Amino acid sequence: MNIQDTLTEAARRLEVDLKGDAAEITALGESLISQLATAVGQPGYFEAVIACRDILTLELGINAVDLGDAADAELRGVIFGFLVSAGSAAL
Repeated sequence: MNIQDTLTEAARRLEVDLKGDAAEITALGESLISQLATAVGQPGYFEAVIACRDILTLELGINAVDLGDAADAELRGVIFGFLVSAGSAAL
């Protein structure tokens, strides 16, 4: 499953509208994943994942701060989990 499919499924389940062009979001997600793949196991890896998560979050129009609503928080978690998994799998 790619980043766009993952986000679309999560947004549908949470009844949230995502902003941004699907092709651009997919390209951005793939670019971030390839960058993260080079940092797996390095000091600061999870901080890098959080930064990438926040970049995607802002592109999608999701509240990127911890004060967002529960749906925003869950979508940030979905993005974080996807990035960690995909970054590790890209090795």
